[in-house]
Amino acid sequence: MEEVISAAESQKGKPYAWGGTGPNSFDCSGLVQHSFEQAGVSLPRVAQDQVGSGTRVSYSDARRGDVLYWTDSGGYAYHVAIYLGGGRMIDAPSSGGKIAERDVTQYDLAGAVRL
Repeated sequence: MEEVISAAESQKGKPYAWGGTGPNSFDCSGLVQHSFEQAGVSLPRVAQDQVGSGTRVSYSDARRGDVLYWTDSGGYAYHVAIYLGGGRMIDAPSSGGKIAERDVTQYDLAGAVRL
């Protein structure tokens, strides 16, 4: 998983763009897909499908390199990030934001996916 994290970290500072898959901008699932691809792991394009690609675990059981996901009230995954451990993550946040490491946002956090 260190290869996945290194790939994500190499994108720090690039802007968020809805539908972005790189190399100049990413959305959340585009960054996750790209980072795992660099480690030889193929993932679907959108957050909801990425969440279905592995084993779901609770956030309290998340490990470095797991994919964190957030869901709406209907259970649809609308955001993903890569867990760094220690309550930190890296993600492409939202319009106007840049790829960066930040504290894990607890609001709507549904859990993690281990690939």
